[in-house]
Amino acid sequence: MIRGRSASALLLAGLLTAVVAEAADEAVDATERLRDLLGAIGSASSDDRPRLLEELVAAHRELVERNARRPDPAVGGAIASSGWWLYRRYDGDAAVDRLDFLEEAFEGAKTFGEPGSVGSLASVLAGGLRDRGDLGGALARLDEAADRIAPEHPLAARVAVERADLLRHAGRTAAARVLLDAVEASGAAASGKLRIELDGVRGLLELAEGRPELAARSLARSAAAAREARDAIRYRNAVVRRLNLALAVEDAAGALALADEALAEEWAWGNAPAGARAQLEARRGHALAELERDDDDRERRAAGVLAAALEGGALGHDAAVDARLSLAEVRLRAGALDDAAAELDVVAGALRPTDAGGAGGGAALADRRRQARRHAVLSAVLARERGADRDALVSHLERLEAELRAFLDGWRDLPARADGRGFLHFGGPRQLSAEIVRLATRVEAGPTGVARALDSLLAAQALGSVTRARGGVAPTVDAVRRGLAPDEVLLVFLPAPDASHLLLVDAERLEHHALASDMALFGRRRAFLDVVARPPPRVDDGGRARTIRALGAGLRDALLPEAALETVRARRRWTVVGVDLLGTLPFEALPLDADRWAGVEHAILYSPSVPLTHELRGAPWRRGGDVDVAWVADPSPPPKGAPPLGFSAGGATRLFAAYAAGETAGVVGAEATREGLAEAAASARVALHVWTHGARDDERPIPAGLHLADGAAHGASLGRLDAPPLVLLSSCGAARGPIRRGEDGASNLGGAFLRAGARAVVLPSVDVDEGATLALMEGFHAAWRGGASVAEALRLARARLAGSESLSDPFHWAFVHAVGAGRTAAYPREDADFARHVALAAAAAVLAAAGLAIAARRRLTRRAAGPPPPPPAPGSSR
Repeated sequence: MIRGRSASALLLAGLLTAVVAEAADEAVDATERLRDLLGAIGSASSDDRPRLLEELVAAHRELVERNARRPDPAVGGAIASSGWWLYRRYDGDAAVDRLDFLEEAFEGAKTFGEPGSVGSLASVLAGGLRDRGDLGGALARLDEAADRIAPEHPLAARVAVERADLLRHAGRTAAARVLLDAVEASGAAASGKLRIELDGVRGLLELAEGRPELAARSLARSAAAAREARDAIRYRNAVVRRLNLALAVEDAAGALALADEALAEEWAWGNAPAGARAQLEARRGHALAELERDDDDRERRAAGVLAAALEGGALGHDAAVDARLSLAEVRLRAGALDDAAAELDVVAGALRPTDAGGAGGGAALADRRRQARRHAVLSAVLARERGADRDALVSHLERLEAELRAFLDGWRDLPARADGRGFLHFGGPRQLSAEIVRLATRVEAGPTGVARALDSLLAAQALGSVTRARGGVAPTVDAVRRGLAPDEVLLVFLPAPDASHLLLVDAERLEHHALASDMALFGRRRAFLDVVARPPPRVDDGGRARTIRALGAGLRDALLPEAALETVRARRRWTVVGVDLLGTLPFEALPLDADRWAGVEHAILYSPSVPLTHELRGAPWRRGGDVDVAWVADPSPPPKGAPPLGFSAGGATRLFAAYAAGETAGVVGAEATREGLAEAAASARVALHVWTHGARDDERPIPAGLHLADGAAHGASLGRLDAPPLVLLSSCGAARGPIRRGEDGASNLGGAFLRAGARAVVLPSVDVDEGATLALMEGFHAAWRGGASVAEALRLARARLAGSESLSDPFHWAFVHAVGAGRTAAYPREDADFARHVALAAAAAVLAAAGLAIAARRRLTRRAAGPPPPPPAPGSSR
C-alpha cells in the first residue's frame, strides 16, 4: 500500500493558514483557535503540552460538528489539516483511536474539494483500514478519491495502484489486473517510485493468481528499481515481498540468499526502524529452519536467529507469532520438548483474541487462522512426542479435522479458476493433512484409521478446479473401493514436510505406509530424472542402464516400502494419485528388479484426484460423431525455430493401421488450424489425436499450447473445445505447467482437455523423441483398437519398445502417460485377433521408427548438451 505520508504532509502543511483567511465569519474564531493551538503546542513545555493537546482535540471536534451541520470548504480544509496533525502526533489518551482523526481529516478534505488532499488522505486512511482488516472500508475510501481525481492528475495513477493492491487482498484479481494494465498503458509508471510500487503489487497479484515464476520476475524488478533509486523504505518492502514468495514456494535456499544479499546493502539499513531488521532476520530464521529440516550435516543456526529476532519486542504481532511457531518447530525437531511447549504457550495466548472475535476480518484474520492451524499441528506433534494417551490424541485429531474443514469451507467459497488453485500447494496445508493421517492411523487401528485419513484427503481433493468443473464430489471410501477392479490398486501419496504418507487402497485392504519428508523424496526424484530424462548417447557401455536402475531402485524404495511393494506387485493395474506434489515422476521407469520395469509389467494410470476419476469412470467411451478417431497434425516448425516434424499423411496411415476404413480422418499441414482442431474434436466419436510441436507462453495462466498452422492454441481455449472421451497429445510440453501442487492438473493441457469433456488424456511429460513416440503410439492404437483399455494399451506398447534393440531405453517409452479414467475399453476385445494386431503393429512401428529414431536422436542429443532440468510440475515443451 502506498502510504503517501510525505506527499500529504507537504500538501497540508500550509493548508490551515490559507483556509483561515477564507473562512466564513462564524468559523473564523474556531479556525484561528486551531492555528494558535498548533503554534503553541510546538513550543509548549512538557507540563503544558497535555492540556494544549486536549484543547486542540476539542477545537478540532467543534469544527467537525459544525461542518456536519453546514458543510463549508474553508472549514473542511481546516479539519483536514488538524485531523492530519492529530493522526500523526497525538500522544494523549491511549484509548483514543487515532485513525478516527484521519477519517475526520478525509471527510474535511472532501468538503474542501482539493483533489490532491483527498487522494493523499484516502491513501493513508485506506492503509490503516486495511491493516485493521476492513478491506471494504479501505476500498470505499479509495473509490471516493478516484471519483474526485481527474485521470491526468498526478495522484490518479497512485490511487489506482493502491486500489489494485486492495482488490488483490480481497481476491478480486481480475479487477486488480485491469487497473494495473490501465496504469501501464497510461505511461504514468514509466519510472520512479510508482514503478517500484506497481511492480511490487503486480508481483503479489501474480502470486495470488498462482504464477510464482512471473511473480518472482516482477518483485525482482521492484527491488532492483528501489535499489537503483536508493529508496530504502521501498527497497526493504520489496525484499520482504521477495522473501515471502521464496518461502511460500518452499525455496528456502533462495530465501536465505535473498536475506543475506539484502543485509549486505548497508545504505538501506542506516535509518531503518528496529522492527524492519528484525522482520528480515525472522525470515532468515524461517529459511534456515527449512534448510535444517532434512540436512543433518547443516549447522543448527535457525533457533539462534529466530530467538534473536524476537529479542527486544521489535517484531510486529503477526511476525512475532510466526517466528515463535518456527522456533517451536525447530525445538520439536531437536527434542527440546519443554522449550517447544513454552513457545506454543506464548503463541496460544497471542491467538486467544482471535478466538474471541477480536482480530477483525480480511487479510489479518486470514493470517490469524493460518497461525491457529499451524499451532494446532505443532501442538499435536508435541502431544505425540510426549507420549500422550489415546484420548488426548483423539482430541488433537478432532481439532485438526475441524481446522481442515474450516480451511476447506473458506476455499470452497473461492471461485474455481481455469488455471487452478492448489490447496496443497503450500507446506502448511500439507503439514496439516499429513498430521491428520498420522494421528488417524495411530488412534484407529488397521483399516478404520486409514479410511478416516483417506476421508480427509477426498474432501480436499474434491475442491480441485477440474473436479469442480466436471461436477465431481467427494465419494466415500467404500464407494471408491467398489469402483476398483479386482486387480487394481490405488496409490494415494501425500508428500509433506517432516513426514510423507502413502495410502494403499484395493478391493481387499486399506494400508498406510510412512515415507520420508517431501524434500528427501524430491532429492531422489531429481537425481533420477537428471539421468533418465536425458536422451541416451549413441554409444553406451551399459553404464547408463546401471545408473538408471540404481537410482530408480532407490526412488522406488523411498516411494514403495517393502511391505507396500509386496501389495502393489500383486496388482496388475496401478492408479497413482498425489505424486504430482513432487513434480514429474515416471513410475513407468522404476525397476521392479534386475530385469523388469514397472511400466512394462503394470498398467499405470495417473489420477488427477480420486473424486475426479471416480466421476469420470461413469462417463461413456463413445458418443455421436463422424469418425471414431479424428487427427490433426502440423509438422511445420514453430516461429522460434526447431526442426520440422517427420509426421505426414503417410505417418497417419501407419499410426492408424489397426482401424477399419472410414474409422479415422484428419488434416495435416496448412489445414491443421485452430478451427480445424475444433472441428476435428467435435467430429470424433471416440478419440482425438494431435501431433504438433508444443507451444509455450509464460504470460498466460495456462502456458502450454499446441503449435498449429495459423498460430498457437493455448490451454484456456483448448479447455473450451468439445472433446471426445480420449485425447492423445503427441506434443512436447503438453503436461508442463506452473506449480499448482495439489491441484488436479488444471495448469497443463491434461487438465484443459479433461475440463473440455475428455475421460482420459495421453500426453508426454518431457521432451520426447519423435521416432520413438510414433512407434509407441502405433503400438498403442493397435492395442486400443483391439480391445485394451487406455492404461493396458500403453503398457503393451511400452513392452514392445522395451524389448526392442534400438528403443529399449526408458527415455523412449516411460514419459508418455495416461491421466484420468482409463480402465475400461471402447472396443470389444476379440481375443483371436488381439495378439496378432498388437504384434504386427508393434513390429511395423519399430521398423518404421528406426530411421526417424536415428535422426531424431542426433537432433535431441545436440539439443540436450546437458540434462534438461526436471520441470516443477509434470510436463515439458517440444
